[in-house]
Amino acid sequence: MTTSRRVLVTRAMPGANATAGRLKEAGLSPVVLPLLQLRPLHISESQANTLSDFEADLIFTSANGIRFAPGDLAGRAQRVWCAGDATAEAARNAGYDNVISAHGTARDLIELIQNECDPRLVSFIHLGHSHPRGHIVETLDGLGFQAEHIPIYGAQPTPRYASRLGNEIEGKSAIDVVMIHSPAAGQRFADLWKENDLSQIVTGLIATISEAAAEPLRPFAGRRIKVAERPNETALIGLIQTG
Repeated sequence: MTTSRRVLVTRAMPGANATAGRLKEAGLSPVVLPLLQLRPLHISESQANTLSDFEADLIFTSANGIRFAPGDLAGRAQRVWCAGDATAEAARNAGYDNVISAHGTARDLIELIQNECDPRLVSFIHLGHSHPRGHIVETLDGLGFQAEHIPIYGAQPTPRYASRLGNEIEGKSAIDVVMIHSPAAGQRFADLWKENDLSQIVTGLIATISEAAAEPLRPFAGRRIKVAERPNETALIGLIQTG
């Protein structure tokens, strides 16, 4: 009997469980152990006032931003700009209308906005992580747009991760594949590798969703890192199946 490959799912909940389900459907064996734990953030009074009476388009670069956004925004947003298709789908499922996807990364989204929007006629609010990647607001400001970032969620490392990972493989086979869904997860896994020698635990492929997610890990994993052709989970799972 052939044993299915064991894939470490490092993304945060609740997305990790959805990923595990997709891996099982693909004939793989998921090991769910999120690197980061997400939490909502308290917004300031001025930020709350901005959201209570805004006339801007919204930007989301992650489905987590939609999950942590105030629930009443869906009925008031004029347009919603999303970096990728999964985020756009999450926005539509949350009740947002006029959702536009850049089908890629933050860089693709900036290019799309630059091509489609007039800085004199539209402004933006980016709702997302406390430490966003991609410099969207700064870049849009530089292009003449009025843009503001409002952090609505943050992340903290899962405690005792290395020991939990060691316990997970005790008496079992090593991890065949590590999935890295974001640059933040890539950086956190690199930090863990620096603090703990993971070479005996992680023996196979490290599959990342983007080059930015792969970059922090290259000093440790080198040639074992492979990057998905497109920055989405479908491409990431396809990479695992063929890698």
